[in-house]
Amino acid sequence: MKYFVDGPGDPLEIELQDQGDGKYLIKVAGRQIQGHIQDVDRIGQYAVSLDEQSFAASIEASQDPTDLHVAIAGLRWHFRIRDEREEAAGALESAAGGRAENIQAMMPGLVAKIMVEVGQVLEPGSPVLVLEAMKMQNEVVTEQGGRIAEIFVQEGKAVETGSNMVRLEPFEEG
Repeated sequence: MKYFVDGPGDPLEIELQDQGDGKYLIKVAGRQIQGHIQDVDRIGQYAVSLDEQSFAASIEASQDPTDLHVAIAGLRWHFRIRDEREEAAGALESAAGGRAENIQAMMPGLVAKIMVEVGQVLEPGSPVLVLEAMKMQNEVVTEQGGRIAEIFVQEGKAVETGSNMVRLEPFEEG
């Protein structure tokens, strides 16, 4: 099955061939990689092996199963992953005028800084706010961009995982 991944860097197209028992043949950017994924604790901790290199990974899904937060060796990334069917449906949706984006807290924390205001138009990947968690400041960005419709949080206030923080609506020039 093919998957489309948006995250840090350029978008990727990945093809996974399930070889059974947690083993996969992964094709990405013209390369083939042997992978093995083992669920360690059934709550998001995985042992991952890619071409004989091993990693401990923490994978956290939000309420949207295509929205993943991955942590490896203290580094954290946010990815949006869609399979072939979701990609085709998204293309049809975009042609019909886009969709709203609801930015939710990926972890509990304190809203350190709000960088936007209602009515502001943002490009995809633009910073929205800074969320402080475990003494680290995490910049939260918009995936799709759009016009800020609502801000649900306040600077200096705590949020829980999954809390709605900001809602964007599609922006159409004209």
